[in-house]
Amino acid sequence: MSIILPETDEDGFLLHLDDWSEEVGRAMARADGEDLDQQKWDQILKAREYYQQFEIVPPVRVFAKHIGTTEKALRDIWKRGPMNPIAKYGGLPKPTGCVQAATYKRISAVFVMKSTNKIYVAEMIAASMILPPPFVRQKPCPV
Repeated sequence: MSIILPETDEDGFLLHLDDWSEEVGRAMARADGEDLDQQKWDQILKAREYYQQFEIVPPVRVFAKHIGTTEKALRDIWKRGPMNPIAKYGGLPKPTGCVQAATYKRISAVFVMKSTNKIYVAEMIAASMILPPPFVRQKPCPV
């Protein structure tokens, strides 16, 4: 049985996220010559769960940590950058590679080192609204 693929952008990502189904995702992969074994399919479903919870396609480092593996293992499985095919066949938006700076907020914290009684002020950029703790970056991604 042949499935008619929904409308996509120039990179093959769905224009309307609601058009996705497992059949569509598998058909998109077949059209690209990608073999989706169970391990890859499980990762696609985990990425969809992550997206539903945080409304963002995670960077590969965050996703690897989220599913309890390493970036290297993900790259070995997918043979290239894993987040593009994971997002594409999962019906998710195109990954940005990093979280845009506009989504960060500045957090100031004061620390007192007990051994010396010195006070330290630390300023961090945190993505607490979109990434689950403890994912904190020290500076925003370039825009």
